[in-house]
Amino acid sequence: MSLYEVGDPIPVFIEIESWRPKPEIERKRGPDHRLEAFEAHYQRKPRAGRRAGERVLVARLEWKRGGPLVVETNSTERDLEIREKLSLLPPSDIHLLRTEGRSMFDLLSQPVSEDQLALAKEEEEELSRRSEVAAKLAEILRNYSQRWCDEVVPALGNRRPRTLVKTESGRAKVLALLEDFERTAGPPGTQRNGLRPHPPGTGPPTGRLTRRHHPSPRAQWR
Repeated sequence: MSLYEVGDPIPVFIEIESWRPKPEIERKRGPDHRLEAFEAHYQRKPRAGRRAGERVLVARLEWKRGGPLVVETNSTERDLEIREKLSLLPPSDIHLLRTEGRSMFDLLSQPVSEDQLALAKEEEEELSRRSEVAAKLAEILRNYSQRWCDEVVPALGNRRPRTLVKTESGRAKVLALLEDFERTAGPPGTQRNGLRPHPPGTGPPTGRLTRRHHPSPRAQWR
């Protein structure tokens, strides 16, 4: 996060508004029609590895009268990209005060509003409807399930499922564990949209998995 002292907000606002692709900007004016605040989300085409037409969020810029311009990015590269754009303005209009780094713990500790939760839910549901996302998720989980068969599992006495199923009693333990995966609802609040975690220490990592996309290894042992 970088902080800039703003001398005259109008040239700064006009400069940000002129960027291409054009940022999404919300502004607030006072009773005298003076610019009191604005918030901009600057997105651009990805430089590599993304689908055509896709956009990446480079930075969020926020200014309120009496305060600094706050520029939030998720990488040093993007912070420098915005700094280069703002350097086109004269120092009398804007100049860099300092750059602050925040740990992931600090970011995750910030309270989440109901609007942010609703937006995250909408984005999750929109992603889940994309066939390419579903196919990739299925591939990742299928590959993990195959690797799980050869991993040491604490719930199986620190044995590998593929080794354990060579005996009748071991096979029964593996099947019982896999059936427990399918029955487990998980802690409260994790069952939304059919998503649930696996019990910790039992194999597949703790985290939300979509039931319809999770290729259980159980079929391999029947």
